[in-house]
Order: sequence, then C-alpha cells, then structure tokens
Amino acid sequence: MPNNNFIKLPRGSFLMGSEHSLAKTQERPLHEVHIDYDTPTDGSACKVDSGKGRVLRGGSWNATAENCRC
Repeated sequence: MPNNNFIKLPRGSFLMGSEHSLAKTQERPLHEVHIDYDTPTDGSACKVDSGKGRVLRGGSWNATAENCRC
C-alpha cells in the first residue's frame, strides 16, 4: 500500500531550498544536496540493520540526537 506522505528521492545531487533572497532562515537558501547512500534500484525498501535506525521527533533539522526525543 503506497504512503502518499512520502516521496522517493533518487541518489545523486539536486538543488533544495528557496531561491527568494528574503526567505526565512528556516527555509534555507538554495543549496545542493547529495544523497550518497546505496538505495535499491528495484523499488524495494531500504534495509536498516536492527538497532541502528531511529525515528526522532521533537527536534529540528540541525538538532543533535541528544536534543531530540525518541
């Protein structure tokens, strides 16, 4: 069952952020993002070793894990 709250991002580089010079700090200026993880090319889900992946909530983009709630 597809989840419409997420999009697939292929590995590689792309531009992300706001091109507007008056963008709020939270929107980040236009910058290059590079995804270098080894994503499956057959459409299957990425696999994470048990105990290594964590979902963090209550944090921000630049917050360290110590400042977030698990």
